[in-house]
Amino acid sequence: MKLALTLPCVLLLAAGPSFDEAKKDPSKRAAWLTEKLAKVGAIKAYFYMADEAQAKAGQDAIKAEYKADGREFFFNREIKKVLQPIEVSSVKVVPYYREGIDIGQKAKAGIVLVGDVFALESEEEALSVIEDYLAPFVKYAEEGVKIGDREVDMFVPALKNMAYTTLIKSLAQSQQVAAILGGQRKVGESFKETAVKEYLTTYRQFNVDLLKQKKIFDDNNENTLQKEIWDSLEMVKAHLASTLEKAGYVHECTDKATQDHVLKKK
Repeated sequence: MKLALTLPCVLLLAAGPSFDEAKKDPSKRAAWLTEKLAKVGAIKAYFYMADEAQAKAGQDAIKAEYKADGREFFFNREIKKVLQPIEVSSVKVVPYYREGIDIGQKAKAGIVLVGDVFALESEEEALSVIEDYLAPFVKYAEEGVKIGDREVDMFVPALKNMAYTTLIKSLAQSQQVAAILGGQRKVGESFKETAVKEYLTTYRQFNVDLLKQKKIFDDNNENTLQKEIWDSLEMVKAHLASTLEKAGYVHECTDKATQDHVLKKK
């Protein structure tokens, strides 16, 4: 199966194949993915990693990004970790942005590696991955992190280092989980449990990162840049809480030492 590596303008003159049609017929999967990913936002390319030729091309594309960053030496060591999320049912995609690309520059810089979304139980689950998780991730990466009228300065090294591991990822996952728990996205129980688990794993690490920055501020509370970092992370945390509260859930810390949390109904 051959997939377009870039996303052309999609002319909505006729509906493409349905998810069920693409699930049954591999020859229709490229058309379904291209149509859905064209609505995600500005990305450079995508690769369907369940296809052998595309998987090789996808890894080659990521290797080229490593080389552009001067990190080609680390590619073989790190690629398995990069690809791991495509095996997780509620994630299934890897939006990859190289380190040398500044966040919020509208650079159309992301490479999206797509796992086997057609192994999911329904189109709702596939759209949960693409529309509810991937789309906001790409938006934050391309347009920057803005909450209300406040913008997070992603040029600050401490925040840039957190961007794709916990900051942008937690914001995107919170939208996905809120849609599921709020009933807007109808998915299976197993998918829901996995989505909540993945979000809480990211949320735990986000809080660990936040507390590290708070300690740095406490140790030197006259540092205005450090206060900006802490304030920005507190703003993001409040936004995460608000997103889940709208779906009827709150975060409850179960272990302050590890920052483990659960989601409970209000």
